[in-house]
Amino acid sequence: MDTNETHGAFDDILTIASLSLRPVCQSLRKQISALHESSVEIVWPKQRIASFGVGPKKMTEHYAYIAVQESHVNLG
Repeated sequence: MDTNETHGAFDDILTIASLSLRPVCQSLRKQISALHESSVEIVWPKQRIASFGVGPKKMTEHYAYIAVQESHVNLG
């Protein structure tokens, strides 16, 4: 996926995450991809999330997200 001012790449999420949380982020992404191989991934670095769904619209087409916090990662 191309990056622009709004969207980024999953590597942006890894950069935001602390070293100890990066494997957690990668594992969650791998699990989501295994459950839905054709999922659409959109990354919002400013919001510190990677979102997954059936299309690019976050509020109506996404069903899961990975959100990086200071000391943990949320799977929503």
